[in-house]
Amino acid sequence: MINFGINLILVITMFVCGIKNYKRTVLVYVIGTFIAPVLVIGGAKLSFDVWCFPILLILYLIKKGKIVFHLEDIFFVPYFAFYICITLFTAAIYNCGISIATIYAIFRFISILNIIKDTWKGELSDFLDRVLACVIPLNVICCVVQMTNAVSVKLFYELYYKVSQSSLLNQIQIGYFNRAYGTTGSPVILGGISAMAYAYYLATYVSPRHNIRWNLLKLFCSIICGILALSKTAILAIPIMTFLILILNFAYNGNKSIMVLLRFLGIIVLGSAVLYFVIIWMKDEGFAIAYYLDFLKNPLKAFRTRYDSQSGNLSVAIDIIKNNLLFGVGHAIFNDNFVGDSAYIVLLYQTGILGFIAYLYPYMKNFIRGMKKKELLKSSLILVFFLIIAGNALHLAYYLIPFAAVIFDNYSNKVIDKK
Repeated sequence: MINFGINLILVITMFVCGIKNYKRTVLVYVIGTFIAPVLVIGGAKLSFDVWCFPILLILYLIKKGKIVFHLEDIFFVPYFAFYICITLFTAAIYNCGISIATIYAIFRFISILNIIKDTWKGELSDFLDRVLACVIPLNVICCVVQMTNAVSVKLFYELYYKVSQSSLLNQIQIGYFNRAYGTTGSPVILGGISAMAYAYYLATYVSPRHNIRWNLLKLFCSIICGILALSKTAILAIPIMTFLILILNFAYNGNKSIMVLLRFLGIIVLGSAVLYFVIIWMKDEGFAIAYYLDFLKNPLKAFRTRYDSQSGNLSVAIDIIKNNLLFGVGHAIFNDNFVGDSAYIVLLYQTGILGFIAYLYPYMKNFIRGMKKKELLKSSLILVFFLIIAGNALHLAYYLIPFAAVIFDNYSNKVIDKK
């Protein structure tokens, strides 16, 4: 009943907002994709982003009369078309299934991205901040509650478990949380969100084009979520992005970066102090924080369990990719081989090098454009995106969409001032 009640409240809020201001409808929907529990219908458990998307689309069509697709915004349509063609082809060749769920996910990703860009045109950074300002603090609270076992694991299990969240099932079996899940149902997803949010708030903190309220507080909250999730994605991406954003900012602004350098030093000092107490507490409580921090000494070690040519559980998938490099093998599975945990592997496995290029081309194009225009925020978000999908196969996930809207923002030169 709690799951149904929360989902119902969010949908009613969307309708009410739609009467006055459709922008808020989109905002409520996107926030809901991050925090809403699964909707249980019979034996099925549906995520808010999946079942509520048709409602968002219908409200948008009522408001606009049509879906607005600008030519420069149709980034992923070639990949969408190629994916459908190649999966139909490989389904016939290998006698395997067609993932309707993935086709729906790609269509949903493209549609929501364009709806956000159309309704929040010129205010996309503001939109992303509003989403994260709600999502990140709430997840910090949930993470602390989970790691202190202030409530039963069963509560979060009933709220957020679905078949794809197998790790949450492990928590109910051991009876307590050994890492934080937040409202995502997965520490991998929470780590990805934390890394992306950290890059966003750090880039806006040092950029003269953006003035975000409570920027540092949100930045530190992002770090705390990533640490409590014991996510290799966040633990590796956060220090790497700190270094890359410092380099990018110096390259874009030159001698003007002296004050920014002092800001960075301040962040490092304050951040280290916060992390010191969090890490000490986690060690005292018996969490495996030392194991994850050890990856900072040798980041490539994080990929050994996946990519080792002999012992890695992606070794079979990599061999299949080598033998089907051009088009991939769609959703064919051979000898129960493991495919996931890296978007690069999934793209190459399912659609080959052609689908790989079709998907990543828009990001590369905008990264080059962002560097030419010296857009620190856009460059930073694309770099952290490239980092997290190396250990995260959720390249079509709901949480990437608001970040992608900023990445593909054609009005990103506008100054956002929320003071």
